[in-house]
Amino acid sequence: MPYLNFNAKNPFLKLLIVFMSILTIGVITYFIGVLLSKFIFSMHLDAINHAFYGRWDELTDSQIKYYQAFQTFGFFILPGIFLHWILSASDNEYFNIRFKINGVGLVLTIIAFAGAIPLINWIVNLNQSISFPTFMSGIEDSLRTNEESLTSFSKRLLDMQGIPSLIATVFIIGALPAIGEEFIFRGVFQTLFKEILRNMHLSIIISAILFSAFHGEFFGFIPRFFLGLLLGYLMHWSKTIWMPVIGHFIFNSATIIICYLFQREKIGSLGQSLSIDGQFNLIVLVSLGVVIVMMFALRKLYANPQRN
Repeated sequence: MPYLNFNAKNPFLKLLIVFMSILTIGVITYFIGVLLSKFIFSMHLDAINHAFYGRWDELTDSQIKYYQAFQTFGFFILPGIFLHWILSASDNEYFNIRFKINGVGLVLTIIAFAGAIPLINWIVNLNQSISFPTFMSGIEDSLRTNEESLTSFSKRLLDMQGIPSLIATVFIIGALPAIGEEFIFRGVFQTLFKEILRNMHLSIIISAILFSAFHGEFFGFIPRFFLGLLLGYLMHWSKTIWMPVIGHFIFNSATIIICYLFQREKIGSLGQSLSIDGQFNLIVLVSLGVVIVMMFALRKLYANPQRN
Protein backbone atom coordinates (compact mmCIF):
# COMPACT_ATOMS: atom_id res chain seq x y z
CA MET A 1 0.00 0.00 0.00
CA PRO A 2 1.53 3.34 -1.00
CA TYR A 3 2.36 5.96 1.60
CA LEU A 4 0.63 8.63 -0.49
CA ASN A 5 -2.40 7.40 -2.42
CA PHE A 6 -3.18 9.52 -5.48
CA ASN A 7 -5.53 6.92 -6.95
CA ALA A 8 -8.66 8.99 -6.23
CA LYS A 9 -7.19 12.25 -7.52
CA ASN A 10 -8.04 13.96 -10.80
CA PRO A 11 -6.33 12.04 -13.66
CA PHE A 12 -4.86 15.29 -15.01
CA LEU A 13 -3.17 15.84 -11.65
CA LYS A 14 -1.80 12.32 -11.92
CA LEU A 15 -0.51 13.15 -15.40
CA LEU A 16 1.42 16.09 -13.94
CA ILE A 17 2.75 13.86 -11.15
CA VAL A 18 3.90 11.34 -13.76
CA PHE A 19 5.87 13.88 -15.81
CA MET A 20 7.42 15.53 -12.76
CA SER A 21 8.39 12.16 -11.27
CA ILE A 22 10.04 10.97 -14.49
CA LEU A 23 11.96 14.22 -14.91
CA THR A 24 13.05 14.56 -11.27
CA ILE A 25 14.08 10.93 -10.70
CA GLY A 26 15.73 10.73 -14.13
CA VAL A 27 17.86 13.86 -13.73
CA ILE A 28 18.96 12.97 -10.18
CA THR A 29 19.85 9.38 -11.14
CA TYR A 30 21.74 10.41 -14.25
CA PHE A 31 23.65 13.06 -12.32
CA ILE A 32 24.68 10.39 -9.78
CA GLY A 33 25.75 8.15 -12.66
CA VAL A 34 27.91 10.90 -14.12
CA LEU A 35 29.57 11.51 -10.75
CA LEU A 36 30.23 7.79 -10.23
CA SER A 37 31.83 7.56 -13.66
CA LYS A 38 34.79 9.58 -12.32
CA PHE A 39 35.66 6.67 -10.04
CA ILE A 40 34.60 3.79 -12.30
CA PHE A 41 36.46 5.01 -15.41
CA SER A 42 38.96 7.39 -13.71
CA MET A 43 37.57 10.12 -15.96
CA HIS A 44 38.82 13.68 -15.96
CA LEU A 45 36.45 16.60 -15.41
CA ASP A 46 36.38 17.48 -19.14
CA ALA A 47 35.26 13.97 -20.08
CA ILE A 48 32.57 14.05 -17.38
CA ASN A 49 31.29 17.35 -18.80
CA HIS A 50 31.13 15.75 -22.25
CA ALA A 51 28.99 12.94 -20.81
CA PHE A 52 26.73 15.34 -18.92
CA TYR A 53 26.02 17.41 -22.05
CA GLY A 54 25.63 14.41 -24.34
CA ARG A 55 28.85 14.82 -26.35
CA TRP A 56 29.17 11.09 -27.04
CA ASP A 57 31.90 11.41 -29.66
CA GLU A 58 34.36 12.20 -26.86
CA LEU A 59 33.62 8.96 -24.96
CA THR A 60 34.65 5.32 -25.29
CA ASP A 61 32.13 2.64 -26.27
CA SER A 62 32.17 1.25 -22.71
CA GLN A 63 31.42 4.68 -21.27
CA ILE A 64 28.56 5.19 -23.74
CA LYS A 65 26.99 1.86 -22.73
CA TYR A 66 27.41 2.80 -19.06
CA TYR A 67 25.61 6.13 -19.47
CA GLN A 68 22.89 4.54 -21.59
CA ALA A 69 22.21 2.04 -18.80
CA PHE A 70 22.02 4.83 -16.21
CA GLN A 71 19.65 6.85 -18.41
CA THR A 72 17.29 3.90 -18.83
CA PHE A 73 17.43 3.07 -15.13
CA GLY A 74 16.86 6.68 -14.05
CA PHE A 75 14.24 7.85 -16.55
CA PHE A 76 12.21 4.63 -16.84
CA ILE A 77 12.79 1.80 -14.37
CA LEU A 78 12.96 3.81 -11.13
CA PRO A 79 10.10 6.19 -12.10
CA GLY A 80 8.03 3.19 -13.25
CA ILE A 81 8.44 1.44 -9.90
CA PHE A 82 7.81 4.66 -7.96
CA LEU A 83 4.69 5.56 -9.96
CA HIS A 84 3.28 2.06 -9.69
CA TRP A 85 3.67 2.34 -5.92
CA ILE A 86 2.31 5.85 -5.52
CA LEU A 87 -0.64 5.50 -7.92
CA SER A 88 -1.86 2.13 -6.70
CA ALA A 89 -4.87 1.91 -4.44
CA SER A 90 -4.80 -0.22 -1.30
CA ASP A 91 -6.98 -2.84 -3.00
CA ASN A 92 -5.83 -2.48 -6.62
CA GLU A 93 -2.45 -2.27 -8.36
CA TYR A 94 -2.07 0.52 -10.94
CA PHE A 95 -0.72 -2.00 -13.41
CA ASN A 96 -0.25 -5.70 -12.75
CA ILE A 97 3.35 -6.15 -11.69
CA ARG A 98 2.86 -9.64 -10.27
CA PHE A 99 4.77 -12.18 -12.34
CA LYS A 100 2.05 -14.49 -13.64
CA ILE A 101 2.77 -15.83 -17.11
CA ASN A 102 0.65 -18.12 -19.26
CA GLY A 103 2.96 -20.69 -20.91
CA VAL A 104 1.07 -20.76 -24.21
CA GLY A 105 0.93 -16.95 -24.24
CA LEU A 106 4.69 -16.82 -23.66
CA VAL A 107 5.39 -19.03 -26.69
CA LEU A 108 2.99 -17.07 -28.90
CA THR A 109 4.57 -13.79 -27.79
CA ILE A 110 8.11 -15.00 -28.55
CA ILE A 111 7.07 -16.15 -32.03
CA ALA A 112 5.14 -12.93 -32.71
CA PHE A 113 7.89 -10.49 -31.79
CA ALA A 114 10.83 -12.47 -33.16
CA GLY A 115 8.84 -13.05 -36.33
CA ALA A 116 8.03 -9.33 -36.64
CA ILE A 117 11.63 -8.31 -37.34
CA PRO A 118 11.53 -8.52 -41.19
CA LEU A 119 8.21 -6.65 -41.24
CA ILE A 120 9.52 -3.92 -38.91
CA ASN A 121 12.70 -3.61 -41.00
CA TRP A 122 10.58 -3.12 -44.11
CA ILE A 123 8.49 -0.44 -42.35
CA VAL A 124 11.74 1.26 -41.26
CA ASN A 125 12.88 1.53 -44.86
CA LEU A 126 9.42 2.70 -45.93
CA ASN A 127 9.51 5.44 -43.27
CA GLN A 128 13.02 6.51 -44.27
CA SER A 129 11.93 6.92 -47.89
CA ILE A 130 9.48 9.70 -46.99
CA SER A 131 10.33 12.97 -48.75
CA PHE A 132 9.14 16.43 -47.78
CA PRO A 133 7.82 19.05 -50.27
CA THR A 134 10.46 21.39 -51.68
CA PHE A 135 9.41 24.31 -49.47
CA MET A 136 10.04 22.09 -46.41
CA SER A 137 13.48 20.91 -47.53
CA GLY A 138 15.16 22.79 -44.68
CA ILE A 139 13.09 20.90 -42.10
CA GLU A 140 13.82 17.59 -43.83
CA ASP A 141 17.56 18.30 -43.88
CA SER A 142 17.49 19.15 -40.17
CA LEU A 143 15.59 15.96 -39.34
CA ARG A 144 17.91 13.80 -41.42
CA THR A 145 20.97 15.37 -39.77
CA ASN A 146 19.49 14.50 -36.39
CA GLU A 147 18.81 10.95 -37.62
CA GLU A 148 22.42 10.58 -38.75
CA SER A 149 23.63 11.64 -35.31
CA LEU A 150 21.31 9.14 -33.58
CA THR A 151 22.33 6.41 -36.04
CA SER A 152 25.98 7.06 -35.29
CA PHE A 153 25.24 6.84 -31.57
CA SER A 154 23.31 3.58 -32.06
CA LYS A 155 26.15 2.04 -34.06
CA ARG A 156 28.52 2.69 -31.17
CA LEU A 157 26.07 1.12 -28.73
CA LEU A 158 25.81 -1.91 -31.00
CA ASP A 159 29.56 -2.28 -31.52
CA MET A 160 30.20 -5.76 -30.10
CA GLN A 161 33.67 -7.30 -30.12
CA GLY A 162 32.80 -10.70 -28.64
CA ILE A 163 30.34 -12.76 -26.62
CA PRO A 164 30.85 -10.79 -23.34
CA SER A 165 30.14 -7.56 -25.24
CA LEU A 166 27.07 -9.17 -26.84
CA ILE A 167 25.73 -10.21 -23.43
CA ALA A 168 26.32 -6.73 -22.01
CA THR A 169 24.57 -5.14 -25.00
CA VAL A 170 21.57 -7.46 -24.70
CA PHE A 171 21.28 -6.43 -21.05
CA ILE A 172 21.72 -2.67 -21.67
CA ILE A 173 19.70 -2.33 -24.89
CA GLY A 174 17.51 -5.42 -24.68
CA ALA A 175 16.51 -6.01 -21.06
CA LEU A 176 16.66 -2.60 -19.38
CA PRO A 177 14.62 -0.68 -22.01
CA ALA A 178 12.12 -3.55 -22.22
CA ILE A 179 11.42 -3.30 -18.49
CA GLY A 180 11.67 0.48 -18.12
CA GLU A 181 9.83 1.59 -21.25
CA GLU A 182 7.01 -0.90 -20.72
CA PHE A 183 6.57 0.15 -17.09
CA ILE A 184 6.24 3.79 -18.20
CA PHE A 185 4.47 3.67 -21.57
CA ARG A 186 2.23 0.61 -21.20
CA GLY A 187 2.01 0.49 -17.41
CA VAL A 188 1.66 4.15 -16.45
CA PHE A 189 0.65 6.10 -19.57
CA GLN A 190 -1.68 3.53 -21.10
CA THR A 191 -3.48 3.05 -17.79
CA LEU A 192 -3.65 6.79 -17.15
CA PHE A 193 -4.99 7.66 -20.61
CA LYS A 194 -7.60 4.95 -20.21
CA GLU A 195 -8.78 6.76 -17.06
CA ILE A 196 -8.83 10.13 -18.82
CA LEU A 197 -10.35 9.08 -22.17
CA ARG A 198 -12.45 6.09 -21.07
CA ASN A 199 -11.39 4.42 -24.31
CA MET A 200 -8.83 1.61 -24.37
CA HIS A 201 -8.09 1.85 -28.10
CA LEU A 202 -7.30 5.57 -27.88
CA SER A 203 -5.16 5.01 -24.80
CA ILE A 204 -3.14 2.36 -26.66
CA ILE A 205 -2.73 4.64 -29.70
CA ILE A 206 -1.65 7.69 -27.66
CA SER A 207 0.76 5.62 -25.57
CA ALA A 208 2.25 4.18 -28.78
CA ILE A 209 2.65 7.72 -30.17
CA LEU A 210 4.46 8.84 -27.01
CA PHE A 211 6.60 5.70 -27.06
CA SER A 212 7.72 6.36 -30.62
CA ALA A 213 8.07 10.14 -30.24
CA PHE A 214 10.33 9.71 -27.20
CA HIS A 215 13.02 8.11 -29.36
CA GLY A 216 13.26 11.35 -31.34
CA GLU A 217 13.50 9.82 -34.81
CA PHE A 218 10.99 11.14 -37.35
CA PHE A 219 12.20 8.66 -39.98
CA GLY A 220 11.81 5.83 -37.49
CA PHE A 221 8.48 6.94 -36.05
CA ILE A 222 6.14 4.60 -37.93
CA PRO A 223 7.84 1.27 -37.10
CA ARG A 224 8.13 2.16 -33.39
CA PHE A 225 4.50 3.30 -33.38
CA PHE A 226 3.48 -0.04 -34.92
CA LEU A 227 5.58 -1.90 -32.32
CA GLY A 228 3.95 0.20 -29.58
CA LEU A 229 0.49 -0.81 -30.81
CA LEU A 230 1.40 -4.51 -30.64
CA LEU A 231 2.78 -4.11 -27.12
CA GLY A 232 -0.21 -2.04 -26.02
CA TYR A 233 -2.77 -4.60 -27.12
CA LEU A 234 -0.70 -7.39 -25.58
CA MET A 235 -0.80 -5.50 -22.29
CA HIS A 236 -4.56 -4.99 -22.61
CA TRP A 237 -5.31 -8.63 -23.40
CA SER A 238 -2.94 -10.28 -20.93
CA LYS A 239 -3.66 -7.90 -18.03
CA THR A 240 -0.02 -8.11 -16.92
CA ILE A 241 2.91 -5.81 -17.65
CA TRP A 242 5.28 -8.75 -18.05
CA MET A 243 3.91 -9.93 -21.39
CA PRO A 244 4.77 -6.68 -23.23
CA VAL A 245 8.08 -6.63 -21.33
CA ILE A 246 8.87 -10.08 -22.71
CA GLY A 247 7.71 -9.14 -26.22
CA HIS A 248 9.81 -5.97 -26.14
CA PHE A 249 12.83 -7.89 -24.83
CA ILE A 250 12.53 -10.58 -27.52
CA PHE A 251 12.32 -7.99 -30.30
CA ASN A 252 15.26 -5.94 -29.00
CA SER A 253 17.46 -8.93 -28.22
CA ALA A 254 16.79 -10.73 -31.51
CA THR A 255 17.67 -7.51 -33.37
CA ILE A 256 20.91 -7.17 -31.36
CA ILE A 257 21.88 -10.79 -32.07
CA ILE A 258 21.22 -10.29 -35.80
CA CYS A 259 23.43 -7.17 -35.73
CA TYR A 260 26.15 -9.16 -33.96
CA LEU A 261 26.01 -11.93 -36.55
CA PHE A 262 26.22 -9.36 -39.36
CA GLN A 263 29.24 -7.78 -37.70
CA ARG A 264 30.88 -11.22 -37.53
CA GLU A 265 29.90 -11.82 -41.20
CA LYS A 266 27.90 -14.91 -40.30
CA ILE A 267 24.60 -14.08 -42.04
CA GLY A 268 25.51 -11.49 -44.66
CA SER A 269 23.56 -13.36 -47.35
CA LEU A 270 20.33 -12.98 -45.37
CA GLY A 271 20.18 -9.20 -45.76
CA GLN A 272 17.55 -9.30 -48.48
CA SER A 273 15.48 -11.89 -46.60
CA LEU A 274 15.43 -9.68 -43.52
CA SER A 275 14.30 -6.77 -45.73
CA ILE A 276 17.34 -4.70 -44.82
CA ASP A 277 17.41 -3.63 -48.47
CA GLY A 278 13.86 -2.30 -48.14
CA GLN A 279 12.24 -4.70 -50.62
CA PHE A 280 8.86 -6.24 -49.88
CA ASN A 281 9.61 -9.92 -50.39
CA LEU A 282 8.27 -13.34 -49.40
CA ILE A 283 9.97 -13.21 -45.97
CA VAL A 284 8.28 -9.88 -45.18
CA LEU A 285 4.94 -11.33 -46.26
CA VAL A 286 5.49 -14.36 -44.02
CA SER A 287 6.50 -12.03 -41.18
CA LEU A 288 3.26 -10.08 -41.60
CA GLY A 289 1.30 -13.32 -41.53
CA VAL A 290 3.09 -14.52 -38.39
CA VAL A 291 2.33 -11.26 -36.57
CA ILE A 292 -1.35 -11.33 -37.55
CA VAL A 293 -1.85 -14.99 -36.65
CA MET A 294 0.07 -14.80 -33.35
CA MET A 295 -1.66 -11.61 -32.20
CA PHE A 296 -5.06 -13.07 -33.09
CA ALA A 297 -4.15 -16.22 -31.16
CA LEU A 298 -3.05 -14.14 -28.15
CA ARG A 299 -6.31 -12.20 -28.19
CA LYS A 300 -8.31 -15.43 -28.33
CA LEU A 301 -6.19 -17.04 -25.61
CA TYR A 302 -6.65 -14.23 -23.10
CA ALA A 303 -10.34 -13.88 -23.95
CA ASN A 304 -10.88 -17.35 -22.49
CA PRO A 305 -10.63 -17.02 -18.66
CA GLN A 306 -10.33 -20.80 -18.20
CA ARG A 307 -6.99 -20.83 -19.98
CA ASN A 308 -5.38 -18.05 -17.95
